[in-house]
Amino acid sequence: MQNRVRCGVTLVEVLVVVGIIGLLVGLILPAVQQVRGRADRAACADRLRQIAISLHGHHAAHGRMPPNLGGNEPYTHNAEQILSWPALILPYIDQEPLWRASVDACKQSQYTYRSPPHVGYSTVLTAFRCPSDDRLAKPVPGSKGAAAALTSYLGVAGYAGRGGVLPGFEGVPLTAVSDGTSQTLMVGERPPPDSHQSGRWYSNMWRFAPFDGPGAELSIPEQTGTFIVPECISVKMLAYGPGRTTNPCDMYHFWSLHSGGANFAFADASVHFLTYAVAQILPAMATRAGGESVDVP
Repeated sequence: MQNRVRCGVTLVEVLVVVGIIGLLVGLILPAVQQVRGRADRAACADRLRQIAISLHGHHAAHGRMPPNLGGNEPYTHNAEQILSWPALILPYIDQEPLWRASVDACKQSQYTYRSPPHVGYSTVLTAFRCPSDDRLAKPVPGSKGAAAALTSYLGVAGYAGRGGVLPGFEGVPLTAVSDGTSQTLMVGERPPPDSHQSGRWYSNMWRFAPFDGPGAELSIPEQTGTFIVPECISVKMLAYGPGRTTNPCDMYHFWSLHSGGANFAFADASVHFLTYAVAQILPAMATRAGGESVDVP
């Protein structure tokens, strides 16, 4: 009698193999996610570094950081007053055509959410978006129906009334950074909230836009001016620390989608990843002439 050869596998064997594969995937997936997270953080820092270099390019051309003019008059057709600092560095990030179009648009209308002529308002730029935030790959609708392109990066306006490098209402020369450019923050990460209440990169005239929250600048640890979410007024709530895009209050402080901290560009154009453990010394690094002595981590 010949032996019969079994050509198949039992259900138990299939389940064992599936279980082993599942176990291997469970072990490998966290490692893959960790590697991807580190890569996104590095790419995010690189984009922030390019922004810092572009700000220095603007400074070399104009003798100060953007804007070039002081004040923020309500009715103006001057691009230096209408547009935010990210828009003012467009010529230095290889966006000369968009810059010229934006200047011409300002001559036609101070209402930056009107497109046309303000095509920049809805233009998504890779340079202003952290790779960790896929939400910013397309413009978001505003309350008036105008789509706005958002940014992951905000200028550091200062702390407790003491100005920073990018206060938004005046152009600051680097000679005014008496605390030292290597110890003074210039730009940091802050993901826009899911509510779309802030985060546009194009406009500085927030009074004339569907987004009336923090634009391209942010103070540490509190946002000066009008709180569009009154219950967020607690300074403790606004301190540097982890945030959530689902929590509108987190638009009032710096944080990132990276684990443990956020990238910051300093006034010397260097970029450092600062952990949330430095929350108490972040205000000292936010001012350009506070007289504080800070050891940058």
